[in-house]
Amino acid sequence: MGSMVLFSYLRQFETARVEKVIIGDMTPKIVNDDEWKLGLYQGWYKQNNLEEDLFNIVKDYEKFNIFFSCQLITKNRTEDFRDFKMDMTDLLEIIQDRLGGQMNVSENLHALNAITEEQKKIRYDYWKTMSEADFRIDLTKIDVPAGIVYADPGVIYYPATAEYMAEQIPNAVMLPMKDCTPMCVSEKSNDYVQYIVSFCK
Repeated sequence: MGSMVLFSYLRQFETARVEKVIIGDMTPKIVNDDEWKLGLYQGWYKQNNLEEDLFNIVKDYEKFNIFFSCQLITKNRTEDFRDFKMDMTDLLEIIQDRLGGQMNVSENLHALNAITEEQKKIRYDYWKTMSEADFRIDLTKIDVPAGIVYADPGVIYYPATAEYMAEQIPNAVMLPMKDCTPMCVSEKSNDYVQYIVSFCK
């Protein structure tokens, strides 16, 4: 969400009070279509998937959360088909298998699913607002140095998304986090912090 907030801020207020920006493993447009393949889930996430997710956030939050968690914390390849209709039991087994017993998946996901109805409404608005946004045209207007931190080979997004943004932003540098998921801030926290410190200096 942080990068979407940044994009929105720059659209509204430009860079008059901004010295540098850091974009963390994000895309300027989440939903993919026939022309855009650099959005969520390495190009697999389309409008019908968004509509199904919005429905599940309200009606079956556990289903939404388990699928999202599978994409977030386990390593998927770009060519791996995202079966948005998978059974939750199968998804749990995939997560547990890919994590190699590093955590009690069922217990942790149960904790994540234990949210209030008010929180579900907030998550609905958050997901809908982010997914409807398109900040591609705004990238070329970022006239300050930009650091693009991204997971490589990627999980939710992939290097091609970072490359696109680096091409659009006049003064951008790519900062790859090798062999990481989007949770690289905790997986390789020292490397992540060093990127930020070096870029800011």
